[in-house]
Amino acid sequence: MKPAAAIAAAEARAHRAESVALEMQIRLAFSRVKIAELEASAAKNREASATRGVQQMVLAGAIGRTDTFTQYEWKAKFLADPGLIPLAVGKLFNLRKQANQ
Repeated sequence: MKPAAAIAAAEARAHRAESVALEMQIRLAFSRVKIAELEASAAKNREASATRGVQQMVLAGAIGRTDTFTQYEWKAKFLADPGLIPLAVGKLFNLRKQANQ
């Protein structure tokens, strides 16, 4: 291969590599945006679940309707550990059911 042809082939390969790298950077940027959207949605869902959990505790009588301090406290616990919501709320309703029998 002549030097000029070799140089042209190397430049073409470098150009293709740059194009692939740019395409990958664009895909990565789209992926990051999608991840941010999913994380925001998950945070919104956690917030709603924690709020519903506290509301259920209020309805069960475990927290007073006007006891906002305890409501915020439990909401913080539920946000920190969403798995606690069904345990706490389920336990309250089971206790209430047993008391009514």
